[in-house]
Amino acid sequence: FPLHIDFPDYSLQELAAIAENMYTARDYILTPNAKRQLLQLLEDTIRRYPKYHGNGRLSRNIVETSLRKQAIRLNQELAENTSEMTPAEYRKILMEILPIDLQIDTSLMITKPEKSEEENIADLGKYLKRLAEG
Repeated sequence: FPLHIDFPDYSLQELAAIAENMYTARDYILTPNAKRQLLQLLEDTIRRYPKYHGNGRLSRNIVETSLRKQAIRLNQELAENTSEMTPAEYRKILMEILPIDLQIDTSLMITKPEKSEEENIADLGKYLKRLAEG
């Protein structure tokens, strides 16, 4: 027989702590403004999708997406000028997450049970295309 266990959703603060721990585990640092942006992003997503935000998965998806966005941003920025930077400056830039890295459309991260598999796959395709476009 199928076993179904309901777990209570994490609070906004717990979801933020999950994300911050994921950044810390990878040696990334959120600037104070990026922390505020993260909280706002989580709060907005939870408010828009109270039943379908994915709970802890939302934090993971935001972290992974922001790291990809940061890599794209740095690739563009650092291509211009890195020769005058010290190793410490270079490391700081590489490991710092800025608010712009957290400007993420979370709507395509949401999987709703009433959507067909095709609709969820189409949303995933749109989400991946947006990521690739930067």
